[in-house]
Amino acid sequence: MEIGVYDPQLLLTLKRENERLKQSARKPRREQKMLQRRAKERVALLLGGKDSQEYWLHSKEYFRELWSGFYKRFGVTSFWDTLLYDFDAALEWIGEWTPTTNVEPPTTCFLCEEHPGTVETYDGKLCKSCAVAVGELEA
Repeated sequence: MEIGVYDPQLLLTLKRENERLKQSARKPRREQKMLQRRAKERVALLLGGKDSQEYWLHSKEYFRELWSGFYKRFGVTSFWDTLLYDFDAALEWIGEWTPTTNVEPPTTCFLCEEHPGTVETYDGKLCKSCAVAVGELEA
């Protein structure tokens, strides 16, 4: 029996093999680290930077919630197991992730309005450099 170009059995076999490959292929480990790096960047952004008090206080619960949601969304038990087929969607999902944890957004310095306010004063929160400049902290 000659197999034709439009052989339904061949097409079914090829579709099954394609699906099996999609469900098993993974990115190399060094590229999988991009997921971890994206998660660290996202949590730091949401908490006002890695040097902020909010990051120090809440980053563990943010990471726990982020990875828990990630595992549910992509059906894996570790980000290392993320399928090649899901990789781009996983990067996008992490980049758009928002926590359900109620943590107040970081307060900016009331003087410079650029850096996170980490030093509590009578007038409000100051960043470290402004606190040193006005004598609230020693250099």
